[in-house]
Amino acid sequence: MSLESEINKDIIHKLEQELGMYKCMEGKYRDMKTQRDTLIDDIAVLRANNERYRNRAENAMELAEKANCEVLKLERANAELMVASDKYTALTNHIRLKESANPGVARYIALVNFIDRLEKGETSK
Repeated sequence: MSLESEINKDIIHKLEQELGMYKCMEGKYRDMKTQRDTLIDDIAVLRANNERYRNRAENAMELAEKANCEVLKLERANAELMVASDKYTALTNHIRLKESANPGVARYIALVNFIDRLEKGETSK
């Protein structure tokens, strides 16, 4: 009986070792599962953040395109105003030149006086 008892003790000892290893592995498995679940939650949060940032980027791009369109419109309007300003300057210089070349002509004097009042911001009389 002692041999049988020794074999049983040896088997029980090995089973206890296996049980201890199983419990250790079970604990590691639970830790790994907890970490996996945490990572899955983190992925969901990152996807939501990514979507939010993508929407912000798209909105920013739309605003930039609108602003660029407005800038282009303003540049075109500015170019038109520069052309008009150049034409105005050429016309007023021509009228002043005519007035200086013909000092006795009343219509040139009246035009120069009118231009001077306009440039000063005075209302016409």
